[in-house]
Amino acid sequence: LHSRFPIPDYLLRATALGNVLVAMEDSAGAAYGLDAVVTWPRLYPVLGDKVRAVVDDLRDGLDAAARLAATGACTAGAAVALLAWHSGWLALLALVPLAVAVLAYLGAVQAAVAYGTAMHVAFDLHRFDLLCALRLEVRTEQADEKANNAALSDFLRQGVPVPFKYSDPGSS
Repeated sequence: LHSRFPIPDYLLRATALGNVLVAMEDSAGAAYGLDAVVTWPRLYPVLGDKVRAVVDDLRDGLDAAARLAATGACTAGAAVALLAWHSGWLALLALVPLAVAVLAYLGAVQAAVAYGTAMHVAFDLHRFDLLCALRLEVRTEQADEKANNAALSDFLRQGVPVPFKYSDPGSS
């Protein structure tokens, strides 16, 4: 359920796809104090080739399914509008693109769950790479890491000043 619904109730959306995407944004990186919305654009470039390929493939699948669902819904609407007045029972042909839209939407929800899992894995495996790329000190204690990452997220989101401790690039 955590991958399909956001924990705070105020983040609930009207659609299943919206809930999956908001749950991913809310939880990816949260265990480490990172806000996925502001850190993902900085984490993505430092991902390893294998992880990036998986993330890209899953995002492409999500995009394709969402586009197919929207196209099917629009086509069904247009088919009903064009066939209803002149065709009688032939208007039932509009059910074909509507069925495609429903199936594609269900596929988009499943693709979003898989994409969310890949984002969680990317944060798990490459959060230290992000800190190294930013030349920030990597903390070894979990509480320190979470506090520093929360401060970094606040800085990236709102420009909240943080007295960062930078690491020596030659020592890594």
